[in-house]
Amino acid sequence: MNALPSPAVALQIHPASAWPAALSVQVTLAVVGSEAGPGLLLSYQLQGPASELACLHIPAAETPGPADGLWQSTCFELFVARQDQVAYREFNFSPSGRWACYAFSRERERTPADACPRAPEMPSAEWLPSPAPAQMVWVPAVLLPERPWQIGLSAVLAHRDGRLAYLALQHPKDRPDFHDRRGWTLQPELPPFPAHR
Repeated sequence: MNALPSPAVALQIHPASAWPAALSVQVTLAVVGSEAGPGLLLSYQLQGPASELACLHIPAAETPGPADGLWQSTCFELFVARQDQVAYREFNFSPSGRWACYAFSRERERTPADACPRAPEMPSAEWLPSPAPAQMVWVPAVLLPERPWQIGLSAVLAHRDGRLAYLALQHPKDRPDFHDRRGWTLQPELPPFPAHR
């Protein structure tokens, strides 16, 4: 596997979050080539006091596969669109190993032909609890729009008592709204995907 990472970017907590988590999330992206084909590798790394990390609810491991409603607990998200197009994709990844993939024709309007990808072109998520907690995410290139990209990165962190914290690159509204493209401030300059042998 050949990875060429981008500089890490930090997610900011929304002030209206029910849980004012003293945790930060740093995200790196990398163009990757592997036996499974080219894709995008993301690492969501959590940082903060051990006492605060101990309050984080981590969903139990499940059989990897698609699932809805992952944002209701701890999960990590990717929004990606071609810069000159209204349509976009949303990906959700849970530490449980479950994931979601959605296609939108415009803001919050799912496309009628939206369907879950099938093996071997499925995304994946792996939770690494130590030495520092991190969510590793793999998105096959075939699921991504053409470049140049406009990217939104976000996370939902759940407290053990059920309170949620909402983090994103930027929060344009007074309530959390990850679909607002004004918050998709990342336009990474990444190398082309390597050719698949």
